[in-house]
Amino acid sequence: MGKLKLSDRHLYALVEAIKLGEEVKPSQQAKRRAFVGYKIEGWENSKLTGIFYSIQRRLGLIDEIIGELVGVSPLILDPWLRAALRVAVEVAIFRAPNGKIIQHLRGLAQFLSKRTHPYVGYYYYDLLPEILSYVPAIDSGEKRLKWDCLFPEWLIRRMRFLIGDEVRELLTTLNETPPTSIRVNQLKVTPSEVGDYLRRKNVRFERSERVETVIRILDPFNPEWLFNKGYAVAQEEAPAVASLILSPKPGETVVDLAAAPGGKTAHMAELMGNEGKIYAFDVDNARIKRMNGMLRRTGVSIAETMRIDGRKAPEILGEGIADRLTSSSS
Repeated sequence: MGKLKLSDRHLYALVEAIKLGEEVKPSQQAKRRAFVGYKIEGWENSKLTGIFYSIQRRLGLIDEIIGELVGVSPLILDPWLRAALRVAVEVAIFRAPNGKIIQHLRGLAQFLSKRTHPYVGYYYYDLLPEILSYVPAIDSGEKRLKWDCLFPEWLIRRMRFLIGDEVRELLTTLNETPPTSIRVNQLKVTPSEVGDYLRRKNVRFERSERVETVIRILDPFNPEWLFNKGYAVAQEEAPAVASLILSPKPGETVVDLAAAPGGKTAHMAELMGNEGKIYAFDVDNARIKRMNGMLRRTGVSIAETMRIDGRKAPEILGEGIADRLTSSSS
């Protein structure tokens, strides 16, 4: 792991992303919106994205620490204060910050005073030394595993009862982050072209044995450029296999229920050579908006999105219209 470098702007972006993540779903959309506002790009985006998702994974433990320090549930605190404390705990306790970063953490007090109320900034500033000096009381095997593997103690006790000494090995495995998987959009590029791009970026990857267009990225890397260009979408092997099994053909009519965020819809359009018709149903307006953006970027022209409960599809489209039907989100 490289030396941690964080500026005031980086911390402001993280606090805003964590706060926005409570209001906007999925969290990736909240992160993207906050980062754009602070012009977080390139290596900064990759580094801060890692910290953002680390906070999300550790959220239960982080909130437990905050509750221990403030004496109340973090959920009743001012939302800006709660977000700033979550970022401060992640950086101070889990990231070994240097003196310069600690100064930037102190600077969050002024940021909070401007965002909400001066007293909130004062409170944060007074509490920060306790965060910086915090030492957990790890007096049992369950607490050690809680800190190491980020599972609640009640679940650790239950799993230890069920499988005995193998519990650490299981929890460690469950806590591993799988490689990022992307599916190449052959309406625009080939897997070989995307592979060449990753090699130029010195990024290790492997091709799926089951789906030739799925690539697993083995190094820390943000593939957002590929997504923005419509050259690839974020998709695991399993939903890609589902589209292959469905095997829609050019010219057919497909009804896709619970379609958002649209990865499988785009894949089916690719398999159909952008010929035919796909009716993509979903009930969530925000998810449909994301799906429309993805379909536009990937060059899909045969999909019509509909914000309607998929159970009404026969009534709206007519019976017997579909050559293929899929109902799982992707």
